[in-house]
Formats: sequence, structure tokens, C-alpha cells
Amino acid sequence: MVSQMLKVLIIDDEPAVRAGLKAIIDWDSLGYEIAGEAADGHEGLRMLLDLNPDLCITDIKMPGLYGTEMLEKAREGGFDGKVIILTGYSDFEYARSAIKSGVSSFQLKPIEEDDLQEAIVKVRKMILAEKEKLESIQSSMNLIYEKQLTDLICGKLTADSVNLSKLQLWDNAYRVAVIKAVQSDVEIPTLFDYEKEMRCICIDDLWVVLLQGRGITRFSVHMRDIFRKMPDLFVSLGRLCSRADELHLSYTDAKKIQQHSFYYQQSGNLVLWDDVYGDFSDGVNLDSIDIKEYIEAFYDYIEIGQEELLQKKMQSFESEYHRLNLHPDRFAGVLSNIFIRVRDMLSQNYHNLIIPDDGRIIHDIYRKQSLHEITDYILSEFLCFMKQIGNNSRDNIVKRLCMYIEANYSKDLKLESLAKIFCYNSSYLGRIFRSGTGESFNSYLDHVRIRKAKEMLAEGKYKVYEISYMVGYKNIDYFYRKFKYYVGRKPRDYWGEMPNLTTRIEKES
Repeated sequence: MVSQMLKVLIIDDEPAVRAGLKAIIDWDSLGYEIAGEAADGHEGLRMLLDLNPDLCITDIKMPGLYGTEMLEKAREGGFDGKVIILTGYSDFEYARSAIKSGVSSFQLKPIEEDDLQEAIVKVRKMILAEKEKLESIQSSMNLIYEKQLTDLICGKLTADSVNLSKLQLWDNAYRVAVIKAVQSDVEIPTLFDYEKEMRCICIDDLWVVLLQGRGITRFSVHMRDIFRKMPDLFVSLGRLCSRADELHLSYTDAKKIQQHSFYYQQSGNLVLWDDVYGDFSDGVNLDSIDIKEYIEAFYDYIEIGQEELLQKKMQSFESEYHRLNLHPDRFAGVLSNIFIRVRDMLSQNYHNLIIPDDGRIIHDIYRKQSLHEITDYILSEFLCFMKQIGNNSRDNIVKRLCMYIEANYSKDLKLESLAKIFCYNSSYLGRIFRSGTGESFNSYLDHVRIRKAKEMLAEGKYKVYEISYMVGYKNIDYFYRKFKYYVGRKPRDYWGEMPNLTTRIEKES
């Protein structure tokens, strides 16, 4: 049962009666508080309309305005409390007139204290029972309205099919936010207890906040204060709507961002649809990204010690995947595969490289909360590899350049392009390379390519023109001339001579 103090207004033209009523009844113990007192009908009417007390105790015959007339006017003005009449009149006409005004009890003067107290207790029970019933009805209606609001937000109802004023939708600007607590167990609705224009409801296990009017502009400021205390909250905000029947569009937007929060959590706690609209374009898939190109670039930058270029390439990778409609687990799988491929390529050339356990790497990747956390983690592992391989001393640069050529001889390698990768002037890089190897860059590259060509020719698996292309010579005639120049024989003379390969290569190299 509802427990609360009820308000009482005492109206009587006799000061002694008013004072006596306040004194003879222990109002506090009965659950009442004196809200005020009036000395005549006019003052009583004003106070009834101003205070709307739960109980009015009034005389009938008073100067200016009789009690019955006062009550009729008060009822017309909205007074809905209970009434106890104090009167010296036993005339039935007065009683019948008073009954029309909703009088609960008549107490004849002189007042009997026990009778009055009994009437007051009885009235309190009536008031509380009615309040409880009204609250139950209101609670049921609130559930109905909340269900209608939920269905409206979900697009199951149209604005024409509901009473928008009952749903408290009175503006021409709306927006829907969805809130997710990544780790902390927080009661989301309590964050909006005193915000009439920010209503929080639960829809399909999601905390949804309906914003309207000024609540839209105040929401970001409100959440900024909350983020200071709860930094793990992630909030997505759908598009701005001008009509209530567009709420489902804003809700769909906010849900979509939440479903892909993996990609956006590095952007901050609050992500707006306006900022990411179009990020999940239809038809975009994993095949649209050149995974091989990223693997090769990561490997190259690690090997040559270019931390800045490695970071930029990782940022490019993150940005490109940021725009894919890709499940977080799949992205984690892609980056795990890239890491393993790069690691394997490095371990083939650097046998003393300390390699982390695959299980640990994959476990750590899948535990990350966002795309940015994963790319940061992989970048840190790549930088560890870079540190192990060595620094940028002059001798080490030459060594790395040689290893780069060994690994990439099939590509269209130019000293100028490698100089950009190594961040050196091409002339300077050419000089230190000649100083370290005893030959020019182009000569060294030719020697590597011809040596690889001899190995392939001796295996007898490929035709001469195929080998020419595989070792980096796209023109077959040019390959023939280079091969004859460095080896003194034609390429076909080497084809299929596997048994003598090792001895011959050693003699001719």
C-alpha cells in the first residue's frame, strides 16, 4: 500500500474551531499534515484550487460564500480531494447539496473528537486505496505506452496509429541513441532519471535513448560528463528525424553502428551516424583488399627498418578495413593470417629471430575490443621484429638492401624507388652500396637474377621465357643478352642439368 503524508485544509469562520481542530487531532500520527487554513468561503476556494489538498474539513455556513457553493466551484476548478463537513445544520437539503459535491462525512457541531478521528482515519484509507488503484492503472497504461513507443521505434507501428501526445512525442526533431557498457555493470536508465527529453528504454536487450527537442543538443554534453566516470560506455547516435514515424530509421542507424562498434571504438565513446554514413556500402567484401600487397609492404618496411612507413601502412590498412562490412572475428582472422605470413617470411631470412608463440598472438588478437586495438597490437609486434633485425648503421643498410634484393628480385626494382623506401638520396645509397658490395646496384641485381635463373633452368620445370619473367626480366631478348653476358652460355644450355647444378653455379658465380 502507498505510504505518504496527506495534506489537510481546514476552513471555518470561527478561529476557535480552527485552533481546536489542529489541537485535538494528532494529525502526524494519522498520516496527515496541515497544509493551511481559511476563515471564509472565498479564501477557502482560493486555497482549494491552489493547494488541491487530499482532505478538506469545512464549515457550511460562512460569510461571503457558503461551504456547499465553495465546494461546487472548487470541483469545477479541478479540486478532487475528500471532504468532511462540520455543521450545526441537520437539514436534509444541506446534506443532499453537500453530497453532490462529493462529501465523505458529516460531523455535527459540537464536534465529538472520537467520531471525527474515526472519520479522518476512514477517509485516509479511502484516499490511499484510490491512489493505489490509480497508480496501478497508470502503471498499466505506462506499460502500454512504452510498448507502443517501442513498436514505433522498431517500425512496427506508424505514427498515425498511436496517440503521440500520450507517448509524450510533441517535437519536430528526434534522434535515437543506443548505449552499450563494454565492461562495467551500470544501470543505464539511472543516467537519465531527471532528463524529460532523454527517455531510456530497453529494446531487445539494448539500452535505447529517445531524444527530442533540446535533448538532442544537450545529449553530447550530458554524455561527456558521464564518460568521465564511465569511460567504457560506447554510444551510437542515429540520424536526425523530423517526424515520429521516422524514429525507426534513426534506431536502425544506431544499431548498425553498435553491430560494428569494433571498427569505431577508437573514434571515441560517442559515434554519430553523420560521421560514418555510407561506411558499410553494399557489395564491399574482403576480396576488394589486396592482402598480398599489405603483407609484402609490412615485410619490406620491417626489413629495412622504416618505422614511420610501417606505421603509415598499418594506418592505411586500418582505414581500408574500417569501411568494410566485416564481422570482428573475421577481421581478427585476417590480421592473424597477415601476421603469421609476415613472421614466416622474416624467419626464413633471419634464423635468430625470436618468434612469439602463435597461440598467444591469436589469443591476444581475439581478446581486443576494437579494430584499432588489434592493429596497434600487431604493429607493436612488427616493431619488435624490426628491433631484433637491427639498426640503421651503414653496413646494416647495405645488408638489408642485399636481403631485400634477394627476396624481391622478381619485381621491377629501381635504385630510385628503393632509395625512397630507405629514405636516402639515391646517389648516396648507390655509393654506400658499391662501397659495401664492390659492385653497382644494377650489377648486383643482375647477378642475383641470373643465379636464380640458373637454378630454375637446371630444375627443368619451367620454360626459358617463363623463367625470364619469374626472375624479373620481362623482355625475353633482354634476358638472353644478360644471361650470355654473365654466364657465357645460352639459357637453354642450362635447362634440365640438375645433377651438376651446385658445382657449376659455384664455378660460374
